[in-house]
Amino acid sequence: VVVIGGSGFSNAEYSTQTLASVHTFMNNGGGVVTAGWYRFGEISAGTNSDADAISPIAVDGNYNYSYDSSLHIVNAANPITQGVNDIAVSGCCIEGGVADVGATVLATTDGFDALAYQDAIGRSAYIGLLYFGNESNYHNTGLRTGDADRLLEQTVAWAGTSTNQPGNVPEPGSIALLGLGLAGLLAGRRLIK
Repeated sequence: VVVIGGSGFSNAEYSTQTLASVHTFMNNGGGVVTAGWYRFGEISAGTNSDADAISPIAVDGNYNYSYDSSLHIVNAANPITQGVNDIAVSGCCIEGGVADVGATVLATTDGFDALAYQDAIGRSAYIGLLYFGNESNYHNTGLRTGDADRLLEQTVAWAGTSTNQPGNVPEPGSIALLGLGLAGLLAGRRLIK
């Protein structure tokens, strides 16, 4: 499973070669999870068909996020959301958008799709929570415990399985984290509004 997100402080956080490799990996049956600010970085970078293809939320010019809101679970019976309650976020932000045709929406925020998956070509999922955002600006340590942490774990586990059956979601064998790395994510940068 490849997990990628954005810091919220940079355009084009992933090279065209990286996105093409991740797309090839997904086309060959691999799992991909994209997280909050992924859309921001890729929309800011301009059109990239690989960036759009690896996320079940459209990476287009319509950028949306909510402030002081909740990730509202609309389907709690899926292995990704099973046992997860709505997740309130105080301050900035939950990223949202419009799910691709054929994707299944599992959660929304302020009228936008904020959690979706597809399993027609490999498996990909999108979570609009800012797991990779800079802590000093986004105060996201709360995402590392409770329902938000469980949601990420279950999403990665789902992306790494070959079936979509409740109770049949093992821990993934490996997770590749791409991007700026923890040092880059934690470095102080300016907040983009």
